[in-house]
Amino acid sequence: MPVSIAPFVGGDVITASSVLERLDDMEEFVNGGISGSDLKSTAWVKTEHIAKPEFFASADKRFQGVSSDIHHRRRPQTIQQFSLFTEDMGAGDYFPIPSLSTSFYCHGSAVLDVYASFWAYETGGDDTDDKGDDNTRAALIKMFVDGTKQDSTQRRVTGHCEPSTANLNFLEKFHRRNHHVTYRHSVALTRGPHTVSFRIQMYNTNSYSTRDYAKVYIGTRSFVCNLQYK
Repeated sequence: MPVSIAPFVGGDVITASSVLERLDDMEEFVNGGISGSDLKSTAWVKTEHIAKPEFFASADKRFQGVSSDIHHRRRPQTIQQFSLFTEDMGAGDYFPIPSLSTSFYCHGSAVLDVYASFWAYETGGDDTDDKGDDNTRAALIKMFVDGTKQDSTQRRVTGHCEPSTANLNFLEKFHRRNHHVTYRHSVALTRGPHTVSFRIQMYNTNSYSTRDYAKVYIGTRSFVCNLQYK
């Protein structure tokens, strides 16, 4: 039978136990408490409701289902797992970032959703900033789909900060940012091979005597590509 959750009304005292009781009731209903009478008698199951799970834990980490494929990557928050990019890689080129890139085969027309999170910061350059100015640009990061950059996903890596006075020391790590990207591709993917990758473009002064922005570290990465077949 359907689950009945009593709503809170004005004047009720909300306690931890009263909230947990309602959560427990919902969990029990979803996890084994649903009966045939709880479902519509007319046809309601659609393609997006069916996903036979097959998990692949090595090489190309992914979940493959009937109506959806999910490709995912993750790197933990340890300096040994960070990726390093240097100013010498500049001159306008974009370079794929490890664990924020994947290639896959799409089995039919599909909607692409991408979710990504990563830390990025610059260090070691000569162009220091006293206030953590967001207008500095050590590098740009953009997502590419099949080699075409998606400008709406652009993230800026600002130059590092070296406070001139002790009372500004709290700004020393101001430029170290965690970036989040949630993206839906405007055009459905077609059957065949595809690539999705976050890439970095380093700022370069073409000078070996001056290093405005020396090194950029990318770390603590989480990357998910969700294909929803039509």
